[in-house]
Amino acid sequence: MFDSSVKAEETNKPMWSRSPFVRLSLSLVMLACTILVALDLGGFVPSVEAAFAELRGVRAEALALRVVSAAERRDLTTVARELERAVDESDSLVTAGLRSRAGVLLTSTKGHAQDWNPRDAGEGAEGALIVPIQRGGQPWAQLELRYDAGGAGGFLGSLTQRPLVRIVGAFAFLAFLAYAFLLRRALRHLDPSTVIPPRVKATLDLMAEGVLLIDREECIILANEAFAQQSGLSPSRLTGRSISKLDWRVPGSLEPAQDLPWARALRESASQQGVALALPSQHGMRMLMVTSAPVGDGKGPVRGAIVTFDDITLLEDKSRQLEDALAELGKSRDEIQLHNDELRVLAKCDPLTGVSNRRSFMSHAESQFESASEVSADLAIIMVDIDHFKRVNDEYGHVIGDEVIQSVAQELLANSERDSVCRYGGEEFCLLLRDRSIEEVRTVAERMRRAIAADGFAAVPVTASFGISSWKSGTRDVVELIDRADQALYVSKDRGRDRVTHWDDLAG
Repeated sequence: MFDSSVKAEETNKPMWSRSPFVRLSLSLVMLACTILVALDLGGFVPSVEAAFAELRGVRAEALALRVVSAAERRDLTTVARELERAVDESDSLVTAGLRSRAGVLLTSTKGHAQDWNPRDAGEGAEGALIVPIQRGGQPWAQLELRYDAGGAGGFLGSLTQRPLVRIVGAFAFLAFLAYAFLLRRALRHLDPSTVIPPRVKATLDLMAEGVLLIDREECIILANEAFAQQSGLSPSRLTGRSISKLDWRVPGSLEPAQDLPWARALRESASQQGVALALPSQHGMRMLMVTSAPVGDGKGPVRGAIVTFDDITLLEDKSRQLEDALAELGKSRDEIQLHNDELRVLAKCDPLTGVSNRRSFMSHAESQFESASEVSADLAIIMVDIDHFKRVNDEYGHVIGDEVIQSVAQELLANSERDSVCRYGGEEFCLLLRDRSIEEVRTVAERMRRAIAADGFAAVPVTASFGISSWKSGTRDVVELIDRADQALYVSKDRGRDRVTHWDDLAG
């Protein structure tokens, strides 16, 4: 392991300062700028300041000749006009004035009297220039010229106004861009894999897993044949490319993958294992399990990383097929369960009315009978028979007859639970009531009888006869309880139908 302080120092550097082509570009730019400055100091570069000073002198002498010509004619108006024109035509000339030998300002441009300081010219400041004017061979006056010294903004401002500084700055910026571009392309096209021994390459090519060696900038140094097949790119095309620029996707999604494992390995100097990524190729989407480990020399910062790719595409396909098969199996199981439920319902229910059939009812009734016997609870049976039902079928047809049976069944269900209502025969029903006194049972039976006999109950007018028996009358089992209710029912039919008869009334 390398020293942690070195690692921390290297990690804290900005990415651009750690890039080799950036460092090379800066070095070349600094070298070129140093050469330019050395040439300037050695006098090999023409002095722009001297050229400007010479040009100012020439223009000042020309202006002095024009001023002398007008001054000899004592035409100070023309002198003032010449000075104004000189200021307007020059970018650097600020003010101008003509002063007599006695120190009297004969004429000047606006602001010259306030800005001019006679000591400036004497000190040799580059912003002031005095041109002596003679008349008759004797000193007569002096032409005072005030230039913009270029000192706005202090030392930095004056420095940036120097031509050499501006040239060097522009050259440094443009040269850096050019060097960086050329070096980046040159370094990318160099083959870094030549430093890897052939036997190492051959060994890596024999591996079934894809293997990449990358540098700190995530550029691929070496790619083995397995990864070339996984990505659909040859090793030569992969070398020099950024591994992160490949089209990595989130598995099962079209979204680009973020925070890739090799980037974390380089950033955190820690191995990253078992990261699933998807990579489109000419053979379709490849599913890869990625492991990345940082690589260093043990003395300094991380130099790169080794990345392995285990192709799990086939495994994922098989897993998906297994999931589909399990889903189909689950769907079939649910369908079978549904069919079994339907069969159980059909086995327990009468298909026409939806109430229990006779076999299911008998099982439920026996269970209720035993339970009621243990706790001495009330338990009663009501037998119901539709009066003259054969005549209904003969006169109105079986469709109407079925509707009548269904209507009676719904009325019985309204007064008891579904398991406690049974279609006992063709037009005969059996109803079990628990925890109700004999008076309550009679009331329920009378209510159902009146409801059936009421106008509009069914498609045709019908009535029904009822027979009741109670467990507390001394029955030994469900069969005897039902038999007594059936006997009471026939008594109701013999006595004119459309009535309720209790077996206890017959026994009394």
